[in-house]
Amino acid sequence: MSKTMKRLCTFLLALCMAVSLFSTAILADENDWDNPCASAAYSDVIKTMWYHQAVDYVLKNNIMTGTSAAPLMFSPNVAVSRAMAVQVLFALAGKPIGFPDPGFTDLSQDWYKDAVYWAVYYKITAGVGDGRFAPAQDVTREQMAVIFKKAAEYVRIDTSKRGDLNKYSDAGSTSYWAREAMQWAIAVGLLTGTSATTLEPQATLSRAQLAQMLYRFHSGAIGVPGPASIIGIEATYTGNTAHGTVLDKNNPGINVAAVYNDGHTTAVQDWNILVPVTLVAGETAKVTIFSGAMQCDLEVPCTTNPGELYKPTCTAVTYSNLVNNVSAFLAKPVKISGRIFSNPGLGTDVVLYMICEGTESKKVKLNVSYQAGDKPMKINDEVTVYGDYRGMDGSYPSITVRYYDIDQSAEGPGEDISR
Repeated sequence: MSKTMKRLCTFLLALCMAVSLFSTAILADENDWDNPCASAAYSDVIKTMWYHQAVDYVLKNNIMTGTSAAPLMFSPNVAVSRAMAVQVLFALAGKPIGFPDPGFTDLSQDWYKDAVYWAVYYKITAGVGDGRFAPAQDVTREQMAVIFKKAAEYVRIDTSKRGDLNKYSDAGSTSYWAREAMQWAIAVGLLTGTSATTLEPQATLSRAQLAQMLYRFHSGAIGVPGPASIIGIEATYTGNTAHGTVLDKNNPGINVAAVYNDGHTTAVQDWNILVPVTLVAGETAKVTIFSGAMQCDLEVPCTTNPGELYKPTCTAVTYSNLVNNVSAFLAKPVKISGRIFSNPGLGTDVVLYMICEGTESKKVKLNVSYQAGDKPMKINDEVTVYGDYRGMDGSYPSITVRYYDIDQSAEGPGEDISR
């Protein structure tokens, strides 16, 4: 049983569950086959009719429900409206919101508006002209074929297969815009003729016909298993990774998708971040994304080098500045250049001395904590250090080094490095 047909079945199942105007609970358990006829209690389901087996099946599997409880009725001849058709596909997609209003003038009821916005945005359906959507208009067999084909394409199902319409005497009444969809629906068994020689593409789609289509797919009669289901959500990031970028609902770089148990994914628009996070240079931010009852974490590393932010804050100083103006620079970021004089030895936390202005009497004490990946400074390296001035340590000005550059052009074994 192919993954492609699983996805298509998902849409068929969802459509069946939404076509009733007044839903009633189905008493038969999905796996309870003790009662051989689940539709026996429905006053308008006739056992000798062509749809009886299909209606029995969808009722027993809780796929479709009745249209009224007293008396219990299935309404096999009731037509499916355009609003109901898009609403069920919308629910299947997770009811994502936030899509633009397409501007139809006849969307008078709130229960289907978001569904219409979504379906039009993804080109699953469109208006009927004159700025109208016609939500109450009955859906024809050819219209439903078009809707299902576009819905199948929305989840990347191959819809290239084509059946022969010419074997039906009324194939010519198929609208030009629905011809490919009808050929596809016939080819995959979604639709069959209403007789051996007629297709009736302009006829309205009834609940009984819908039950029959569902039975063909869901029962596995043509090799199609039950529906795929959402097992979680996932998020990816394609946006700005600079320091100060905020990860929140308004960040266009965050992409959220629903993950199904058959492996495919669909975009999710209805998601939120309760606690926004700001990217910090040199760190990886973690934010939690929610969609309904599901959630996932998104980690985004900041690509800004922390030194790019710190170095511009450092004041260029000389040895004399540090010795003669301690209070002016104490605990402030400073920048000074010189040559490493002492061998710092091994370890991650070291103390070494730097000669300034080429004079050994002008030594600055450097307190360095190396990080993973740093190239240690060595004796005779010409360096520029950036750090916080700690004042005088005995007879030496002392700096806690945060970043340093090693001059490659100077004598010595060092190389340029920033951290």
